[in-house]
Amino acid sequence: QDTTSFFLQQKSLIDTSKTMAKRSHSELEQASEEEHRRLTALKKQKTATDDNIVHQFNPSLLSEKDLQYEEDVKLHPYYLKHWLFYIQTKQDEIDDIDDILQRKHRPDNDDDDDDSNMHSTTWSSSMQQQYEHDKQELIMVKFLLYERALNYLPGSYKLWHNYLKDRIEVCQALCITDALVEETNNCFERCLTYLHKMPRIWMLYTEYLTYQRYITRTRKVFDRMLKALPITQHDRVWPLYIKFVRIAQVPEMAVRVYRRFVQLYPEQMEEFVEYLIKQKRFDEACVRLCAMVNDEQFDSVRGKSKFDYWRLLCQLLVKNAKLIRSLNVDAIIRSGIKKYPQEIGKLWVDLSEYYVRLGQFETARNVYDEALRTVTSVRDFGVVFDSFARFEESIIAMKYQQLEEQERQKKEQDAADEDGDEDDEDDNLFEVDDPTDIQLRIDRLEQLYKNRRILLSSVKLRQNPHNVDEWLQRAQIYLNPENNGDGDDDEEEEIDAEKVVETYTAAIATIDPLKVSGNHRLSAVWIAFGKFYEEYGDDLDDTRTIYAKAVTRNFKNIDDLASVWCEWAEMELRHGNYAQCRKVLKQALTLPNKNINELLAMKNKDLDTITVQQRLFKSKKLWAFLLDIEESMGT
Repeated sequence: QDTTSFFLQQKSLIDTSKTMAKRSHSELEQASEEEHRRLTALKKQKTATDDNIVHQFNPSLLSEKDLQYEEDVKLHPYYLKHWLFYIQTKQDEIDDIDDILQRKHRPDNDDDDDDSNMHSTTWSSSMQQQYEHDKQELIMVKFLLYERALNYLPGSYKLWHNYLKDRIEVCQALCITDALVEETNNCFERCLTYLHKMPRIWMLYTEYLTYQRYITRTRKVFDRMLKALPITQHDRVWPLYIKFVRIAQVPEMAVRVYRRFVQLYPEQMEEFVEYLIKQKRFDEACVRLCAMVNDEQFDSVRGKSKFDYWRLLCQLLVKNAKLIRSLNVDAIIRSGIKKYPQEIGKLWVDLSEYYVRLGQFETARNVYDEALRTVTSVRDFGVVFDSFARFEESIIAMKYQQLEEQERQKKEQDAADEDGDEDDEDDNLFEVDDPTDIQLRIDRLEQLYKNRRILLSSVKLRQNPHNVDEWLQRAQIYLNPENNGDGDDDEEEEIDAEKVVETYTAAIATIDPLKVSGNHRLSAVWIAFGKFYEEYGDDLDDTRTIYAKAVTRNFKNIDDLASVWCEWAEMELRHGNYAQCRKVLKQALTLPNKNINELLAMKNKDLDTITVQQRLFKSKKLWAFLLDIEESMGT
């Protein structure tokens, strides 16, 4: 009985242990299934961290030839070559699968029967999926090997660089929202904790983020890179940064980045200006262009001159007049007028157009008037005058358009109002445009065309104030004004005697006898002045006064002075004053107080030391004239 109870007790213990063993086995199986599902979910999401990636390594994925590499990396885990050889074997297997897939995708023209078609269908539906699945498994194994290697060698640049490049290559075929893409970004961040002084890693990271179009994250990474790397390596960073801001198409960010860029590389200011113009930020573009033009040390990397950028600056200032707030446009263009005399006409026109675009028409007209009074070349005068005339014509056309529009509106209003008689009288009291305004502008345009010859003469005299021909021609303009009358008005315009006298007086005061130019001599001005008083004056005494002043002035040579005396004598002859004629000639040939023999003995170079009046007695012209008069009228 005791033995029976003992055996029953032992049987119950065995049964209990078996039950507990079964229970523990089922629990273990259930736990392993849960762990397998968890790892599968992590693998599908591809968001595992460094530690659980290492734990994902499945020894069943290893082949027999991998055992040797596993033994090597376990015996020498800090030896880089073993890890690289191991990783390369996996890469070779991936390349072999790629070759197989590429061969099977090529068209085979020699095999066209139904069996081959069935074979290709079988391949595409089963084997291709298997090969692609094996390829993905090998890629994951390769990444796991990289992670295992980096656990032992976290500071290896070669490992990190190869690992990141392989990851980027895999992610290129994926959408940027894929989890593997974000995992690659995390790998970059882990790498930079060890290799933050390696510019190539930073550049690889920023290029990868630029591909993902993460604007804010990429900008912050670029800023971190600029802070981490020494300034001597920034020349490798900025081209990528500029490329990114151009791709991002965020103008405000790009402008701020460019401002920092040109602080370090001022020679790239041209690129910054080009970008500002493209983004229609004309105010800042003009400020930068102005700084470029005023910088004496600026040298264009594009081979352009400062004058080219000056013309670009003027074009931007004029065409975008209402957008410029930071510069004094008037002062800038006027400084260019002084600095570039060959472009004076165009710059004056630009300044006038600037005020026209601002709607300040009277200021524009004043600028045109100032330009016509200051230009010194005929070419510049033509440019300014033509632009001024077009401006006046456009204003008149605009006024006519306004009147036509008002008349049309008035007719519509009259048609709409039945009791419009009293209202019309009230409306006429409040017309916007005075009808006399248009006539005033037309008269102003006609006066401009009428004064063209005088304005052109002023330009030529500013160019050479000692040109006698131009002074005489200017006087003739006032003596023979153009007839601008209408229809039946065939009478000539009255001569502006005051302007003629003013012209001759200015010529006499301006012309230097030693700098006279032109086909005529200085005496021609005095003679023309005297003839004007002789013809249009009331008394010959005024003419005699002109000649009397003329013979006391300095002349370049004796013949010049003798011509004035001869004209004076001929004037007396024309009016029958024969005695006065003889008196004038005798006065002209009066011998000087100096010794005659000394004067005759003086050489030409010494004659310049005495006045022309003292040498006038040697004039053959005057002596011949006096002899003719004495022979005809003498006693």
